[in-house]
Amino acid sequence: MRVYCNSCWAWYDPRKEKGKVRKKKCSHPPGKQCYKSTIDEPMLNGERQRRSLTYETRNLKELIVKALEYKINVKELAVAKAKECKPEKPTLLIDCLAMYLDFKNDIGVEDHANRDLSQGTLTEFKNHITKWRDATVIAGENFAKLRVDNISKKNVAATIKYLGNWSNSTQTKVFGFYNQFYKYLNENGYNIKSPFKGIEVSNETKTEARAVTYKEFLDVVEVMSNGTSDDKLRGRRIYFDWLPEAMHFAALTGRRIKHEFMDAKFSDIELIDGELLGGFIWILDSKYSKQNKHKIGFQPRYTKAPVYQELYDFLMEMGYKDHKDSDRYIVAGDEKKQRDTLANNLTNAFGFYRNKIGMSKKVQLKGLRKKFVTRMRNEFGDNANFFTGHKSSRIDSLHYYDDRELFEKVKEFRLWKR
Repeated sequence: MRVYCNSCWAWYDPRKEKGKVRKKKCSHPPGKQCYKSTIDEPMLNGERQRRSLTYETRNLKELIVKALEYKINVKELAVAKAKECKPEKPTLLIDCLAMYLDFKNDIGVEDHANRDLSQGTLTEFKNHITKWRDATVIAGENFAKLRVDNISKKNVAATIKYLGNWSNSTQTKVFGFYNQFYKYLNENGYNIKSPFKGIEVSNETKTEARAVTYKEFLDVVEVMSNGTSDDKLRGRRIYFDWLPEAMHFAALTGRRIKHEFMDAKFSDIELIDGELLGGFIWILDSKYSKQNKHKIGFQPRYTKAPVYQELYDFLMEMGYKDHKDSDRYIVAGDEKKQRDTLANNLTNAFGFYRNKIGMSKKVQLKGLRKKFVTRMRNEFGDNANFFTGHKSSRIDSLHYYDDRELFEKVKEFRLWKR
C-alpha cells in the first residue's frame, strides 16, 4: 500500500508517514496524491505478474476495506488462472531462482506460513545469486541460459573458486542458500541433486575474539558525552544525549541492540524476594524469535539479564524508584522515535565517535556483548548459558569468548606451592 503521486510517480509508505520515506522527492500538492495497491502474483509457467489498483477514496478506514477486497480478488483470480492452464515447471536457473525468491518474499504463500523476512535478508539472498552469476561469467557461460538441472562441473568449480574471495562464514551462508534452493525445488516436484551438496567450509580460526576493553569503553563514552548537535554523518545528526546511557546498558546486560536491550522496560524487571539486587530483567531473545517466528505455535523466548551491583547502580540512576513497574523504556525513555531507529542511531554513533578518536575499527559495538559473555563464562563456567541465553557453551566459545582475560589469570597461577 502506497501514497502515490500521479504527476511524478513518487510514493511513500503511509505506515511511515511521519518520516515521509519516499521513492523520490515530490513537491506536488496533496490533490495530486492518491492511494495505490501493488500486488505481486506467484510465478506461473516461468512468468511473474504484478497487479496494481489506484483508489479514489481518501478515507483510510474505507481504503483498508477496499484493499483487502482487492487482495482477495487478485488471489482468487490467480488460483482460477492456475487451474485453467496446466502449470509448467520452469527449467532455466534464473526462472527457478526468481520463483524461490518469490517464496522467500511470501508471494503465493499462505498467511499462516509467512516468514516476514526483512528487506536486508532478501537483499542478502539476491547478493548470493549475484555471486553465482559473476562466477558463471568468469567460467565463460551465459547465466541466463543455464538449465537448473544441468549445472556443469566447470561452473561449480568456478563458483567455488570465486567465493574464495570472501570469508569462510560468508561462503558457508552462500553454499547453504544454494543447497536450500535445490531442496525447495525438490519439495515442489523437481528431482535434482544440488551441485553444491557436500561442499564444506572450514570454521574460521581466530586467535582472539575482539572484546571491548574497559579503557576503550570509557574513551568512546567520554567522546560521546562531549558530542554536540554539530556532529553529523552524511548530513544527518549523530549526537543524542541518551547515547552514553545506552552504551552503559549495553555493556552491563550484554544483550543485542535491536529488540533486546533497547526495548527493555522498567516493567520487565523481576525482583527476587522483593529485592532488586540479585533480581533480573526479562529481555527478548531476538535471534531465536527471528529464526522461529514462522513456526506454528511459536512462543518468543526471553533471557534473564542478572541485576548485579553495577547494573543495580545504573538502574537507580535511570530512575528505577520513580518508574518501577511502568512501561517506560530503561534507555532513552523520553524518545518518541521507534526503537529500531534508536538502535541504528547508537550503531552509527559508536562508529562515528570511535573513528573520531582514531580507535581501531576492530573495536565494534558487538564487542560489548563479547566482553559480557567472557566475564560470565570465566565467573560461572557452563552456568553462564543461563544468563547469555545460549543452549551450549560451544556457541560462547566459538563466537563470544575472549581468552585474553583467562591468560591474565594465568599470571597468578602456580603449579608448585612454595
